[in-house]
Amino acid sequence: MTPPSKGFHVGRSTPSTPLRGLAAAPEPTVENVVGGEGRLSGIEPQPDARSIPTATRAARLHPMLATMRIAGVTIGVLAALAGAVWVAQGLNLPLAPRSFMTADRTWFVIGIVTAVGGVALATWSWRRA
Repeated sequence: MTPPSKGFHVGRSTPSTPLRGLAAAPEPTVENVVGGEGRLSGIEPQPDARSIPTATRAARLHPMLATMRIAGVTIGVLAALAGAVWVAQGLNLPLAPRSFMTADRTWFVIGIVTAVGGVALATWSWRRA
């Protein structure tokens, strides 16, 4: 019976034997820094999402997510404007168009809820990059 070739053992593995054809990653080392405790080399720091500017994060978005973001902001702004009109009609303000909603306090409340919801949607859509 012939002995198995070097680096290949049947039935057991040896972690110290490197696999053929695979490049080993460099081991991280600690470098001494003047006046410091040392730093890790060989490992690149990953930026925190909060440290990336908003424009850069938006550019990294998938095109579909960017479209959804714009749609959310647009719908939120339109809802806030509609809510403002309903508030004006509910309060019977002279600048509001006349309709069945004029001087009806129900539309004042509905307008406030719609305006706050629209602002919340626009803000959430704008910030969720």
